[in-house]
Amino acid sequence: MGRPIPNWVEEDLNVPRETFDRIDQVLRTLDDWRGRFNLIGPGEWGRVWERHVLDSLQLLPLLPKGDLIDLGSGAGFPGLIIAAARRGPDAGTVTMVESVAKKCAFLNAAIADAGLNANVFNARVEDVVPDQRACVTARAFAPMPKLLAYAEPWLGKGAVGVFPKGKTWEEELTEAKKTWTFASETIPSQTSDDGVILRISELRRD
Repeated sequence: MGRPIPNWVEEDLNVPRETFDRIDQVLRTLDDWRGRFNLIGPGEWGRVWERHVLDSLQLLPLLPKGDLIDLGSGAGFPGLIIAAARRGPDAGTVTMVESVAKKCAFLNAAIADAGLNANVFNARVEDVVPDQRACVTARAFAPMPKLLAYAEPWLGKGAVGVFPKGKTWEEELTEAKKTWTFASETIPSQTSDDGVILRISELRRD
């Protein structure tokens, strides 16, 4: 069984029932696979909604319409959750990039089980041929200077980067500005007192 949706989640979030159903199916697939592969930490399942799902859902208002690429997708946060939540003609496709084949097998299973408009590249990020995307996301993938280098092939084509970051975000941002010039917005995280979401655009290397 998937992790039950906490009552307070349904009360606090203005999310259609169909979205919850798709997310619940993603979690059911994750529950089936997590014992076989190291998809999330052993202590994470009991708080998967609070720690992972809501952390992904809070990105939705910050995402431009259109196709999105998620780098280093791992267990599918935020990629699977974004794909489950975004519907309609302007939603676009979510592409997840993951180098570990077993994790890709899980991601593909979750996409099929939940009927998501998404796909998976089993490759290292630097080996993916960049195409036109509206947005790049990544969660717990790399520090900002390295993350911007990974994301630059898409950001350089006009995509917007939406990156949740933890308590070291200020140091990472300062370090990134030594190498890169970019516009940035800092949005407080709704799930972490010391975390933020960085929205990056107009990236170029100094």
